[in-house]
Amino acid sequence: MLTKPQRYPYPLVKHLIQNTTGEAQLIGALAYATGARVSELNQITAGDFIEKKQYLEITCPVLKKRKKKIKGKMVKVIPDRVALVRLDETWLINALTKLYVGKDPTQKVVPYYRMKIWRILNEAYGINPHGFRKIRATHLVQFGFSAHQLKHFFGWSSVAPSDYYVKLNTDDLNYEVKE
Repeated sequence: MLTKPQRYPYPLVKHLIQNTTGEAQLIGALAYATGARVSELNQITAGDFIEKKQYLEITCPVLKKRKKKIKGKMVKVIPDRVALVRLDETWLINALTKLYVGKDPTQKVVPYYRMKIWRILNEAYGINPHGFRKIRATHLVQFGFSAHQLKHFFGWSSVAPSDYYVKLNTDDLNYEVKE
């Protein structure tokens, strides 16, 4: 099994998702597009998808509990984050629209428990589901995102996780996305 994100260039991920069918394609597209943890994928509802002028906005829950000092007290803060997918990425948009179009806004788009999601993605793609998060982070950097933009995209409290998630090599310095 290939586990290194740099072995999954953008065209390969596009090919994998396009040539997979059924729930594996839909869950794989959502995992890649949002960069969500497996435990967060089953919390996304149809109402969390909002089509804007040039992109699809997906509100993702951040289940990792954080504490913040507010008025001298430590308070749990669980912020939501927003993942954006360009509408011209039709291969990804086509799969994502199957998840939410025509559904009740309160309905979960992936109604499976965490281990079933893990099993579906692992069997279909041979990738650890958390690997989709690393692959997305690496691709976003290749597309020009900064560490601070990644921080907001993934809901991190600092830019430090980008060192772990982004896996670039010298070939990536000349990387171009060709459709």
